[in-house]
Amino acid sequence: MLGLLVLTAVPVVSRGQGQAPPPSVSPASTVGSIHGTVIDSIRDGVLSHAIVQLYTVAGGQRQSAHRETVSDAAGRYQFDSVPAGTGYQLHVEHALLDTIGIDLWTPDQFTVKPGEARIYDIYTPTPGRIVGQLCSKSNNFLRGTTLLTGFVRDPDTDKPLDSARVSYLIFSKRPGSLDLMADTAMRTWPRDSETVTGRYRFCGLPAVGNGTLVIERNGVKSQEIQVNLTGDLLVLRSLGISRSTVAVSVKSDSGFKTVLKGMARMTGKVQDRSGKPVYGAYVDVAGTEATTTTRPDGSFTLDSLPAGTQLVQARKVGFNPFEGSIDLKSSDPGNMLITMPDFVPTLAPVISKSDREKSLDRVGFLDRKKHNISGFFYEGDEIVHGIKFSESVKMIPGFAVTRISANGPTPDAETKVISWKTGPNTCVNFWIDRQRFMELTPGQIDDVLAPEDVEAIEAYSPLDTPIQFQQMGRGDCATLVIWTNREIRKKTGG
Repeated sequence: MLGLLVLTAVPVVSRGQGQAPPPSVSPASTVGSIHGTVIDSIRDGVLSHAIVQLYTVAGGQRQSAHRETVSDAAGRYQFDSVPAGTGYQLHVEHALLDTIGIDLWTPDQFTVKPGEARIYDIYTPTPGRIVGQLCSKSNNFLRGTTLLTGFVRDPDTDKPLDSARVSYLIFSKRPGSLDLMADTAMRTWPRDSETVTGRYRFCGLPAVGNGTLVIERNGVKSQEIQVNLTGDLLVLRSLGISRSTVAVSVKSDSGFKTVLKGMARMTGKVQDRSGKPVYGAYVDVAGTEATTTTRPDGSFTLDSLPAGTQLVQARKVGFNPFEGSIDLKSSDPGNMLITMPDFVPTLAPVISKSDREKSLDRVGFLDRKKHNISGFFYEGDEIVHGIKFSESVKMIPGFAVTRISANGPTPDAETKVISWKTGPNTCVNFWIDRQRFMELTPGQIDDVLAPEDVEAIEAYSPLDTPIQFQQMGRGDCATLVIWTNREIRKKTGG
């Protein structure tokens, strides 16, 4: 915990209309009371469910907590029957304060008189004060004054991590992009403390832009966690990466692959905006082998996951794709309620050729198109869109689309399966926006990918698949790499 800022605790002598009156205490009593509201100056509200502790101070030293209580939904706290005397201090604990790294105390000792109903409204520091403390004048403010900060912790021990590297890649409305890197500090604030805190900070960011955070430690790298800037002066995001997660290089028939091993588990439910379960949605944790489809009640379970901050994705035709993050622990299964964004039929988003080329160049599409003479590459209007995505594949040499039913290939069956029609094996590996997609049932790609979402396609034979798109144990399969307009818009800051 950082001793970053001194608590602004304001004694209040009167109450606004509608606020609770002070408790009644007899003047002849030898006790008094303390009550007030914890004000969240960061988010312009109240701090509910905060732990408020009452300490006594003797001989200049804080004793153990005398009492503690929890603020209610309106941020109110109260201590009754407090012995009259001097040397009291208040301390506040809350997840928001942990994210910022504030150890919040009243600045001075105070006295409770016999029969007194003392009011202490407690204010967290303002965003401007926090930015002023963490971002010195030497920081670069040429791009803006926004601060993005938080801590990197081990989710299994809740202890801060050192030697972790945090990068923030932001795509603003200005031409080009800003790529910033920062090591988690091996010090607290002020600078002369040597305690490992795991804090990271990015000062001088633009007020508005789309960006992603990535953590890397001991060869383990997280997926990109979306953190957008929406005009706030202070943006908070703590991250987790487990010491127990191991990156193992495994040799397979398709080369060397890095596999993340973990013991975390998550359950969840996928629903639409009305709360109705979504059956058959494809759910995966990016960068892992964990994939599943939802049951009839919308529920799902994923095992053997790395602990820490993970990126969860869900797809189902008829909805826009979902993407969100979850913090997992090895000892405590995580749970996530996923509400699929509604698919709103509109005119196709206008993506200029220049924006498309910048995004495709950034993900390596144009470089592979230039140097891989055996692959097939399609973008924009070159793609023939059908009712289902599989119909777009008919134009690609070497690939076939077969209608199948429970009894085998059937000309009028609804399910269409994409296959490789050259060689002994017909299997196809799929990648969507840099994430591996594994069909759990034949033809499932049509259930999770709408044809109008496809902006570019790369197609490779088994022998020509680039190493980054090869899958362990499936090196004799052909490969389709699909880039959606959602990815293109994200990378251009739209």
